[in-house]
Amino acid sequence: MTGKQWAGVAVAVVMILILFWLPQTVVKSGSDTLATSSPPPATAAPAAVEEHSDDDGHDHSADDGHKHGEHQFRQELTEAARLHLQNLKESASNTADKEKFAIFADSLAANWAKWAWYDSAAYWSEQALKAKPTTNRRYRAGSMWFESYQLAPDVAQQRQFAERAASHLKEVLEAQPTRSDAQVRLALTYVVTDNPMQGIVLLRQVLEREPNNVEALYHMGILSFQSNQHDKAVERFEQLVKLQPQHKEGHFYLAMSYLELGKKDKAREHLLAVKELESNAEVRAVVDGYLERL
Repeated sequence: MTGKQWAGVAVAVVMILILFWLPQTVVKSGSDTLATSSPPPATAAPAAVEEHSDDDGHDHSADDGHKHGEHQFRQELTEAARLHLQNLKESASNTADKEKFAIFADSLAANWAKWAWYDSAAYWSEQALKAKPTTNRRYRAGSMWFESYQLAPDVAQQRQFAERAASHLKEVLEAQPTRSDAQVRLALTYVVTDNPMQGIVLLRQVLEREPNNVEALYHMGILSFQSNQHDKAVERFEQLVKLQPQHKEGHFYLAMSYLELGKKDKAREHLLAVKELESNAEVRAVVDGYLERL
């Protein structure tokens, strides 16, 4: 195959595999479809659980159209989960003690996040932060908006959620300047701004401080791959898989990078590693198809 043909196949395969590797997002309902839904506006509180009935005008089906870079795939709440969330909300509403309210709000945020309703999790994280401010609570609020940003269905929402994430993460870094998890997430919010290079600068700073930071290595590798700097991508992903041999996404992008450099034997090696690490039959079939083309 020619370089252009490989590139076209690579894009298609990346998009397919991303659907299987999104954290907490690819979820099948009873009818074996992806569960999705649209978030409330970022400026409003999420609707209360008890206010969502089967006939309230909202689409509660498994395919109601939310996307996640994650394409915003969400898990459909079980009745037990809805009841638990309702009880937590009532407990939060019924206490005048700020410390207890913050604890209930923390729990609500964690439970919404469990089901990948990150905008709702972000709202409750902010409520906890307002009641009892701490740096860790601010980081959680920023992280939930970050997850919402990664799930956003369009550029406008990506920017909106990224700005809210960045506002919290910047304050975290003011309090803890070398907190790498916050810095990596802040860096990635710059991708949808007018200054994406600032994100690269922040990631490089993390790697200067922590050369083996896996998250920073992964995202620097992705950025190198996307900008056609495949030799640099290979360096990042090789280091990544040495640190974490089980990192299947790292092996996959390393294989793609080697393909772009014309090194098919190395690409095969890492595609086989993906196949060995991945248990999903559909993903394995995609990788098999790719291996057949080598």
